[in-house]
Amino acid sequence: MSNRVLFAVLLSGLIAVTASSDRNASKSNAHIDTTRAEAVKFVLDHLAAFEAGDLDRWGAGMTDDVFMIAADPAEAIAGRAAILAELHKDFDPAFEAGLKLSIKPTFSQIGVSHDLNAAWTAHVLAYTIMFGADTLKFALRNTNVLIKQNGRWRIVAANYSQPISRQEMIGAFTSGKFPSPAPIANAVSLTAENLVEQFRKDVKDLSQADLHAEVLVMGPEPQDPAIGIEAAKNFFARWAREAGQWRERGDGIRAGASADGQVGCVITNLEWRAKVDSMKTVVPQRAVLVYQNEKGAWKLTQTHISVGVPDPE
Repeated sequence: MSNRVLFAVLLSGLIAVTASSDRNASKSNAHIDTTRAEAVKFVLDHLAAFEAGDLDRWGAGMTDDVFMIAADPAEAIAGRAAILAELHKDFDPAFEAGLKLSIKPTFSQIGVSHDLNAAWTAHVLAYTIMFGADTLKFALRNTNVLIKQNGRWRIVAANYSQPISRQEMIGAFTSGKFPSPAPIANAVSLTAENLVEQFRKDVKDLSQADLHAEVLVMGPEPQDPAIGIEAAKNFFARWAREAGQWRERGDGIRAGASADGQVGCVITNLEWRAKVDSMKTVVPQRAVLVYQNEKGAWKLTQTHISVGVPDPE
């Protein structure tokens, strides 16, 4: 199945519905709460499988053609089989040698589509790795796009990132310490072509983008996510003010939307230009953006912008 067809199929059926009365609205709200709870449980079970070293069970929570961006800049992987092959190679020897892992969410937010067949989640995850006498603790950001397949939640897009300070990221790219992120292969569904057009307008000045009331923005730095329209606009404006707007890196874009064009996702690499001692440094960043279409207008609902941080040698 081609990527163009894939995204049209995987993200199909996300039809916005409007309650016809207060009674129906209350019922709809109850269904939304139930759906949120189900999606939260799914994500917690997904993390628990990784904690236990059960990578196949972890992978079973993804669609066959999931796309995942990992914290390392080299890892932008399409397909569950490819993701599992990479993780088995990296983690099986460690788990077999006695690696113990704890993953605890310290922040979570989840949104669901009007028809309750899609969801998007954002988490800050506290990792504790125990191996022999050594203990390592760190935090990762994680966002996911979920869809329902045969009544079960599945992850269709995931982004993991390690927060890094502005000074560190600028220094790493100025010195050449960090490599550029892996390219994002082009895969835009027919139903998402107008979404890509909207994204390309938005990225010129994200502070002026049409934002959903519950918008959440996770940036590369360690501070808390920006939640709500005012906080998101301030976040985007601050980055632009300090160095200028983002722009597409030009190494590929993936986008999918429902057949009726109500929910969509864009995945791409961006560039941010930082000025240091009168010289500009290009800081490549990865981005996963979720949009909702309300009354014919795409509204940015969740954004995860990150810097790929290489795994330690």
